Amino acid sequence: MRDLILLLTAFIINTTISALIIWLTWNWVMPSVFSLPEIGFLSALGIRLLLRSAVEKCDYISPVLSSE
Repeated sequence: MRDLILLLTAFIINTTISALIIWLTWNWVMPSVFSLPEIGFLSALGIRLLLRSAVEKCDYISPVLSSE
């Protein structure tokens, strides 16, 4: 049970920090470079979750990168 709580806490902290980095970076770069609007924290969280799910689905990359 303690491991589950630790894992859940680590997931929440990791997701929050990642979304915060995406949010700050987006609002710093994208409006000035590409004339895109600023986003809120929940939008950054959505982008982070979409990126994570997209990267996890790329299992076909692993055999190409392995040297075996």
